[in-house]
Amino acid sequence: MIESPVYDMFLEEGIEKGMQQGELRKALQTARNMLAEGDALAKVLRITGLTEEQLREHGVV
Repeated sequence: MIESPVYDMFLEEGIEKGMQQGELRKALQTARNMLAEGDALAKVLRITGLTEEQLREHGVV
């Protein structure tokens, strides 16, 4: 394994970015499921913490 402060910094940033992307994917899937079940958009936004713009950007609404 590489031992370098710069490497460690980039590794941590990459892990953090990956986790954020995973959380976004999960929230988007939850939003899709809720909307498919007939939940109101306002409720979906409140529960998932996403914005309507994010849902549009990802083709959910």
